[in-house]
Amino acid sequence: MCLMCLVGTLTTACADTPEQQAEAALLAKGLSRRGATWELADEALLRRRLSQLERMQTELFASHRTLPALIQENQTHWGQLGRQVESLEKKLKSLSTNHADRPKLERQLAQLQRTVAPPNELSRLPALRTLAKQQLARELDILVKTLWCRAALSQLREQQPQLARDPEVKRHLSQLGGALSTLEAYRDSSDLLTKCEDLVLVPHSTIYQEGGHWRLGVIVNDTVPLTVSWMPRSNDILLASGVAATCKARIDESRRQRQLEVEKDRVVTATPIVLTTLRFGSQAVENVPAWRLPPEAADLGSRLGERAVDQWKVSLHPERLQAEVRRSVLR
Repeated sequence: MCLMCLVGTLTTACADTPEQQAEAALLAKGLSRRGATWELADEALLRRRLSQLERMQTELFASHRTLPALIQENQTHWGQLGRQVESLEKKLKSLSTNHADRPKLERQLAQLQRTVAPPNELSRLPALRTLAKQQLARELDILVKTLWCRAALSQLREQQPQLARDPEVKRHLSQLGGALSTLEAYRDSSDLLTKCEDLVLVPHSTIYQEGGHWRLGVIVNDTVPLTVSWMPRSNDILLASGVAATCKARIDESRRQRQLEVEKDRVVTATPIVLTTLRFGSQAVENVPAWRLPPEAADLGSRLGERAVDQWKVSLHPERLQAEVRRSVLR
């Protein structure tokens, strides 16, 4: 066989079939095959997240009933045992450190403190603190997923009719004997997302106390859930360097780096950044100034100052492990 004939034979053998060409064209349009159906981009992720939300909203609904019930139970027990706790605390203060009765009284007090706490110190109870911590994590996770699903559904409903009318898409689907997704499977998804929004797109959120700070939940750029330490009387939002990178926070060129005293006798250099959006439940603000902490200050975590967001007035309610936010008149 001559060389030219051999090249021609190999070229023919390597050429894509019409079906392969049609499939490549559909993939280039952002579609993906699922059986005989061709789906739009993000449909697989949308299905997975909707399935997760179905389970998570049921769990959160139950938790929203359990936590108040436990708080009420503690209130009742405190009414019965509070005086006993206060009496033991008072008695221990009056005893010397080596008094013979001290160990016995300390054991009695410790046992009571594991089961009951003053109404404004609920986070002292491990069971309540753990439940509140889990509940806040669920609230943030559901909120992020709900926001994403709403946006994804809106985009899919805009794209699907356009692709359905596309002559090339029609021709390629006909070649492959396939069909374009109709989004019929998501007809009831709005009801699920509304249920989720009723739970988390509200002007309040769960809080708990840890390491001497109250911990609140916010969403940065509608994509990153973040638990922050509440800083009374502070004007600043401080983000750990790793968190700032995850949020893709942009550097604020209009401000300079600043020396911040984050603890007594501890000063760090903070970099000015801007958060595209900062959300607390149903309340969201845009273009929020913040500060990125250096990597060596990672142990500080992220912090939200009481006066950091002009548009918000945040109130803490330790007696029900909840924080509320409302719009504030700009200063």
